[in-house]
Amino acid sequence: MRGSRTRLAALVVFLVGAGAAGLAFTRYADAYAWMSHTSDVQLALGRAIAHADGEPACAELPRDISQFQQLTLDNPIQQARVPGLRFAIERACTRGSTGDLSGRLVEAEAMERDLLWARRQDFAETQRWVLAALVLATLGATAALLVAGFVQRRANKALTTSEDRFRLFAATSRDLIRFHEPSGQTTYVSPSVTAILGYTVEEFVTMPPLGLLHPDDVAHSAAVLHQIQQPFAKDVVNIKRMRAKDGTYRWFEVHVTPIQRSDGYPERYYTTARDITDRVELEKRLEAAAIGDELTGLLNRRGFHMVARQQHRLALRAKQGLAVIYGDLDGLKQINDKLGHEYGDRALKQFAGVMQSVFRDSDVVARLGGDEYAALVYNVTEEQLARVVERLRIATDASPPIGGYRLAVSLGTAWLAPGEVRSL
Repeated sequence: MRGSRTRLAALVVFLVGAGAAGLAFTRYADAYAWMSHTSDVQLALGRAIAHADGEPACAELPRDISQFQQLTLDNPIQQARVPGLRFAIERACTRGSTGDLSGRLVEAEAMERDLLWARRQDFAETQRWVLAALVLATLGATAALLVAGFVQRRANKALTTSEDRFRLFAATSRDLIRFHEPSGQTTYVSPSVTAILGYTVEEFVTMPPLGLLHPDDVAHSAAVLHQIQQPFAKDVVNIKRMRAKDGTYRWFEVHVTPIQRSDGYPERYYTTARDITDRVELEKRLEAAAIGDELTGLLNRRGFHMVARQQHRLALRAKQGLAVIYGDLDGLKQINDKLGHEYGDRALKQFAGVMQSVFRDSDVVARLGGDEYAALVYNVTEEQLARVVERLRIATDASPPIGGYRLAVSLGTAWLAPGEVRSL
């Protein structure tokens, strides 16, 4: 009877162990399949990032994104990224700017990296469960442990490959890639920091979170940091300036992405910063060209109306006196006809210099076109306006002649009394 019971107990133990081993094997097989699947997704994303890193390869990128879409059919979060990626591809292929596309791809890859890490944690938990089953059934537990070891090695290899791929991407990227604590302190910065800002990696990570920012950008960046620290915060794009080692400031477009715990609070966050200094300076030059007179350096008609409207509104609110002085340069046609347009241009520039010498830096001075000039004087009385006009006439008469011709100007004025309401 005892022998039968022993055999029955052994059979029960064996069956329990075999069941445990079978269950463990099933879990590991499923985890391995997911690990391989996630690795395939990362491979597609890595290829897409490589294609988008330089000039947009419009022929390859749609294929990469289509493969990414097929691989992530069971992942709603990744599927939701696909339309945005396709839209970013269209923008990149038409405008040649891959900043938005690269940022979205890096976000998707970061998610896959987190999935890999989660799978690895799941492996560790499953391994502990298998070791407990070993106490009940050596045969079943041993078989499960062998399977677990095989899958664990594959998982480590997949994770190592992912880390190597990230290190390679960070080392060769022209962007500034950083990881931060929730407080904002940098824990990792890509080697590109030396080429972009001149600091070594060791120097950069020891600096305070807002220590390199332009003073005008500190308040906004502090607000962005506070926003990221809130539960379930969304990605943020921040435009700011950072001080290089040589003391100059460079403009950056910074994509901030939180990595959150299950309660929604950030465990850490990472940023991808692209140097847009050349673009910002170009935009400033284009803006200056749009409102500036190329010949004289004064504002043009458009620039005058843009700035004068602001001063006009300010004068109405503050109930301050405001004056407009209109000048028409005399004899310019005779100078052009007898001496040539080169002398005419000299006359135009010379009178512009006269106006700049008479009016204050706070006044708005412009060449409206041809031989027409205008100035807007803020916070002025009618008596002061008369004195300004007289100084302008005296300075014009005192300017040196051009090819035998002396400058002369016809002037007209309009004065807005304090508290009076009239349109500009």
